Amino acid sequence: MHDLFPVFSWLASGGKCRYCKTALSVRYPLIEISTAIVCLFLYGRFGFSPEAFVSFLLAPLLVSMI
Repeated sequence: MHDLFPVFSWLASGGKCRYCKTALSVRYPLIEISTAIVCLFLYGRFGFSPEAFVSFLLAPLLVSMI
């Protein structure tokens, strides 16, 4: 169940794979956190609207390009 929340599962596992115990990069939770921050900003800007829906679809793509 805790695997559904990437940042929390990364913290709970100590930054290691649950199965093979290989170290995972800190990049993964940082990407999740930055995507959440961008989506919160977009929600504050557009509220609950069609523009926000499109922005929420594009936000992960934009974050992954950075």
